[in-house]
Amino acid sequence: MPLSFLHLTLFNNNRTPKELCTLVRSYAKLSHQANGLFEAVAKHANRIVQFASPKDLADITHAFSKLGAHDSNLFVVIAKHSQRIALIASTEDLSTLGWAFAKSGCVVSE
Repeated sequence: MPLSFLHLTLFNNNRTPKELCTLVRSYAKLSHQANGLFEAVAKHANRIVQFASPKDLADITHAFSKLGAHDSNLFVVIAKHSQRIALIASTEDLSTLGWAFAKSGCVVSE
């Protein structure tokens, strides 16, 4: 399936952040570079961050970092919501987010 079609299917059918997380995580587990998919997810980072759980955000950033898809927009958007995320995230999710940010090399200033 072409990724442009996948992009339209994912975002025009109101997929949940959990569904996107599962898809992105699957590609990372397979160590498969799906640049179009990762670009599409990063493009919709604002929407994803609003509705995703800290676990989903941790999994998405982990997948991005594992595959070297260090889209700064995704990381910047998550950083902007870091106070909210930190209040409700588990220690494991915060650790995963920290690892992903460190591996990405993304530095976000206030």
